[in-house]
Amino acid sequence: MYMQIFRGILFKPNSKTASGFEIIQDAIVFVDNKGEIKQGQGRIEFNRAELKPTFDVILPGTANTHCHTFQPPAVSGDLENWLKETLKFETKIKKNPELARKIAKAKFESYAANGITSSLEYTTSSEAAARIVLDTAKDSGFGDNIKVGYVCMNQNINSTEGVALETTDEEAIKSTENLLKDFPGRVVVIDRFPIAVSSTLRKKLAQLARKYGALYETHANEAQSEAKFHAKLYKNARIIQTLADDGVFEPGSRVGLAHALHTTPQEFEFLKKKIDAGLKLFIRACPNSNAQLQSHRLSDGTYVPFPLKEWEEIGATITFGLDKGAGRGLNIFAEALCERGRLHTKGYTPSYIELLKIATINGAQSLGVDTDNIFTVGQKANFIVVKPAGTDSFFDGAPNDEEALAGAVIEGGQDSGNIKTTFVNGLAQRK
Repeated sequence: MYMQIFRGILFKPNSKTASGFEIIQDAIVFVDNKGEIKQGQGRIEFNRAELKPTFDVILPGTANTHCHTFQPPAVSGDLENWLKETLKFETKIKKNPELARKIAKAKFESYAANGITSSLEYTTSSEAAARIVLDTAKDSGFGDNIKVGYVCMNQNINSTEGVALETTDEEAIKSTENLLKDFPGRVVVIDRFPIAVSSTLRKKLAQLARKYGALYETHANEAQSEAKFHAKLYKNARIIQTLADDGVFEPGSRVGLAHALHTTPQEFEFLKKKIDAGLKLFIRACPNSNAQLQSHRLSDGTYVPFPLKEWEEIGATITFGLDKGAGRGLNIFAEALCERGRLHTKGYTPSYIELLKIATINGAQSLGVDTDNIFTVGQKANFIVVKPAGTDSFFDGAPNDEEALAGAVIEGGQDSGNIKTTFVNGLAQRK
């Protein structure tokens, strides 16, 4: 007995194609009462005759690869005051487990509504809070699809009264390793920002990430003001150089850099050599957050576009992040459209199919979530169903062109009302 049967256009991940997808115009996907795929796609006529054809698109869910679980909403352009409020609120979270659980639960509900099936969560410098997010992810059905980190921070970067987020090196290492041991495959190693972690601690964290094969996540080159602050702390060294000196980019390491806007040609050249030597580098683009905090702007007002093409040319993998609450958005498709619009004004327009891959396959795989086999018989269902934009005008059938279809999916998917179904680990999070 089948729990649900879907008929529509299937965007099936396929690494052998240039776009990363194989598009099947009329497919049927079966999910049984155990939440398993029973027929990845096929032409079973008696089912086909009973099931009305649709232009719905069945595809991998989106991934939110950079998110601060407990940040309050940002105030546009007011980075200093917002950061103070963030630190105060995270101190409150450390003292209030029930509040942490409530926020995490609401976050995962919003993910399901917006077609997000995996994420990477920065929590705060509280092992208890990180455990609450991990447990809530499991209780909410997301399980291994949610990667969580204890946020290490041992340098006081803000003198706000009542803030107690700084920890000792020993506490940071112990709490991070406790989580890595207790939740294998679900924990990332995080330094809050390069300016908030000493070189001594960072070296230990990089070693810990390599020991457990975990992702190492941090911010880099987010804003010009951050680079200036960092230069004062580290004898005029740039952030990428400090991370390199502390062993973050060693061969075999898996590293995520959030924002990565203000990167120099010399840094691109350096990181390409590291990638060629075996570094896996993931760049977490956060379009709405960058706009909200005006991170693109130099002190003279010059606008610096996100260097998507440059990162791809050196072999880094681009993904998207909501960066909530620095970002106000809830939807990864909307992030993709935001970045496309900005880059278009600067003379480079990424294709819709490329953005769809960044939003789905790239993001999930960067978090260790398998997308290659999600429509394989016997696998737990992990996909979304989207009503693409322009469906009402598809009188003669959906367009065969993958670029037009990808654009319709992204345009439609930015409205949560068009996310018709979200399956995570075999559970229908939204019907």
